[in-house]
Amino acid sequence: MMSANPAGSQEPFDEVDGAILDDIQSIYSALDPMPADLLTRIRFALDLENIDVELLRIEDTATIGVRGESRGQTVTFDSEDLTLMVSVTRQPDSTLTLDCWLAPAGQHQVELRTLGDRRSTTADEQGRFVLAGVPPGLAQFVVGPLPTGGGRSRSFVTPSIIL
Repeated sequence: MMSANPAGSQEPFDEVDGAILDDIQSIYSALDPMPADLLTRIRFALDLENIDVELLRIEDTATIGVRGESRGQTVTFDSEDLTLMVSVTRQPDSTLTLDCWLAPAGQHQVELRTLGDRRSTTADEQGRFVLAGVPPGLAQFVVGPLPTGGGRSRSFVTPSIIL
């Protein structure tokens, strides 16, 4: 029968414990180092001015990256109330053109957040909008407000993706 408290489990943290944890950290740092921009990416993802937002989930994860030889990719974000489809095309100058559609169709305020910039536009009555000259890198969409019952409005936010 195994004891509920293994030998030494009630002992205070000491130098040996610290050395073991240091060794484990060294192993992880060597085999799977933390990305240099991880803290920047976390701050970017948490830096939302609108607290009342609904997260759109990624529907198609196989086509997010635009780094390969392919010149165009599509990604779809979805929630119960809103769908955002983004078609990404790399331009000869290495910038990106984003052709986007919202469903249900209608005029919505849209903000594209990147590490160095924020761009705002309005989707037309068909829910379409285009953003040209977008630099590749970390990006996130904020769509809103979308009228809901009771006179409330809600914004929608996508997970951060690398374009």
